[in-house]
Amino acid sequence: MTRTRLILLGLLAAMMALAACGGPAAEEDADMAETAEEMMDGPMALDQEPWVDYQFSTPAEYEAETGNTLPGLQESPMLAARVASGDLPELANRMPANPFVIRPPRYIGTYGGELRLVGFPEAGSYFTGFTESMQANLFAGDPTAGPDPNKYHPNLIEGYSIDDDGSGITMSLRQGMKWSDGDPVDADDWIFWFDSILQDERLFFGSANNYQNQAGEWMSIEKVDDYTIRYDFNGTFDKVVVAWSTARPVAPVHYLGQFHPDYDENADANAQELGFDDWVGGFTDKNMRKNYSARPERPQLNPFILKDVEATFVTWERNPYYWRVDTAGNQLPYIDSILVNVVQQGGDPEVLKLKFMSQEFDYGPSQIQITDLPVLRNNEESGNYRVIITDNLSTSSALGVAFNYSTQDEFKSKLYNDVRFRQAHALAVDRNDLSETIFLGTTRPFTAPVSEIWTGYEDWMGTYFAEHDVERANALLDEMGLEWDANGEWRLDPNGDPITILGEYATEWLGYHDEMMELLVDDFKQIGIRWQPKFVPEDTLMSRYVANEHDVGIWNTDGGSELIAYRNYPMRLIPPWHWQSCCAMSSYVWRQWLDTDGAEGIEPPEQIKYMYDLAFEWLATNPGTEEYESKINELITINVENLYLWGTVSAPPSVSAVSNRVQNIAEDEAFGGAAPGAYPNDVAFIHE
Repeated sequence: MTRTRLILLGLLAAMMALAACGGPAAEEDADMAETAEEMMDGPMALDQEPWVDYQFSTPAEYEAETGNTLPGLQESPMLAARVASGDLPELANRMPANPFVIRPPRYIGTYGGELRLVGFPEAGSYFTGFTESMQANLFAGDPTAGPDPNKYHPNLIEGYSIDDDGSGITMSLRQGMKWSDGDPVDADDWIFWFDSILQDERLFFGSANNYQNQAGEWMSIEKVDDYTIRYDFNGTFDKVVVAWSTARPVAPVHYLGQFHPDYDENADANAQELGFDDWVGGFTDKNMRKNYSARPERPQLNPFILKDVEATFVTWERNPYYWRVDTAGNQLPYIDSILVNVVQQGGDPEVLKLKFMSQEFDYGPSQIQITDLPVLRNNEESGNYRVIITDNLSTSSALGVAFNYSTQDEFKSKLYNDVRFRQAHALAVDRNDLSETIFLGTTRPFTAPVSEIWTGYEDWMGTYFAEHDVERANALLDEMGLEWDANGEWRLDPNGDPITILGEYATEWLGYHDEMMELLVDDFKQIGIRWQPKFVPEDTLMSRYVANEHDVGIWNTDGGSELIAYRNYPMRLIPPWHWQSCCAMSSYVWRQWLDTDGAEGIEPPEQIKYMYDLAFEWLATNPGTEEYESKINELITINVENLYLWGTVSAPPSVSAVSNRVQNIAEDEAFGGAAPGAYPNDVAFIHE
């Protein structure tokens, strides 16, 4: 950073502070500050280490921890023009009294520009990794946070205090915080979400475990005043900060209330005017709140809000009421807009990569794989982008397999529930061939359902039955009494037909899935088991999972980090070995039986019941304790020894490609991959 630039920044900070105080010179000082700011040529580099003193819940916390005072607030020229035209209130009337402060990873950014992305249709919406990971969560952590509550900062809220006896938590809301349509965010919005959405199974989709005690009884919420709320845990809930860190337990009652009969007696009529049968349909449609599936008219708290949704493109625009600032007092985000080019899921990966390398997109398509590394590296300079390679430690295996142990096919049930059948399949896989053929040798044999960085993981777990031993595999199946046909090609079922497993999958976004399945089919042929891979659209496959109609669940083990498991439940260690609400890989009916106290579903074996008990006991322990480690170690051990969800090779490194137009991307996270929310997408900026 040049000496002149430092002087200008100092002048700017001083003048902004004076302007914020008002007085006769405030207007003149503001004009001088604007002039000084315009003299700065581009982004201002920061010389601090990333991840150190970079997020602060309030300006007071920022000052206390760094000794620096937040300058007066500034806004983008785009919004300043709207203020001047009378379309928006002044910035001071759009921001909370105490905004969240974030120090960007490398630069104080520049305002403006459009980010160009590729998006894919998903459940009536348009998915991109960037828009998914910009969600405004209750707390914000850093990459080292894990399950340590001391490493999380209040984010949507200004502060909190936990009762001395651990029976509840009181939260202080950000006074002056606004929804994206300018309506105030207050206690009524939090009460509305908790009482009228969360506890209505017609409206809330997801796990409510973190809002109930061990007996399944609901917590409760109380409005102390307009900007203070208190949750009573109906017991104790030691992990509240960690468990709720990615929660967004608030909804705009002023907008959604018109579709809820508790708030509007005309809710049914309002929904029917929009073409829905009743208020539930209208409410559900209007409350689509994921960043990539939100309705444009649904008020948000995120840095960007939907503007237009068309068949071939989606546009996002900066939220004029966004409540975060950088350490120079700039209202975030820096980028003005996002253009998402919509392509069909599974769009030709080669075409998309060529488009990226020809500078049509700013962030590489999700189909980029480790095998693309040589060509991407060779074209970095001509394509004006940089390649980012990161370890994928939240995923244990490039592809995991879980047979459907609750299948109603009597013969296949005996096969799948015999550990020897699973052992034989694990031994049949030539993992070194998979690694060399598909992943350039960057992966290794790995069968465990969790990665090696988990608490409770032991070295033997990753290589358990990971060796390639076809002779031993066949001996296990012979021991089971599975006979060969006359040609010695296929093993036979009771009808004399080849044992056939329908390998349905929907994970085409992995890029390598088709090629990997081809190699696995050849491997399993060596033990006489016929596999028939079949792509099935995701929505259809999810329905088959829930209906208990499939043979096997096939998925990469993404989302399997210890932190995610502790926040929610260890989805890779208990049936259905994925999220029960979306992607039930195997034996959904067992979890259904558990969740309904036996009223629905199928009763699982005793060992599975024990695994459920162990998992929920672990969730009630505190990190760092002997009990925490011993329980998760036992749960992992049971899974590994039984190969309930077994892996092929370790997760390949993640490869991202980012245009050099885009700055402030922490190179070790690539749009939040390592720590969602740690350096959120509101600090990325375009620098031509």
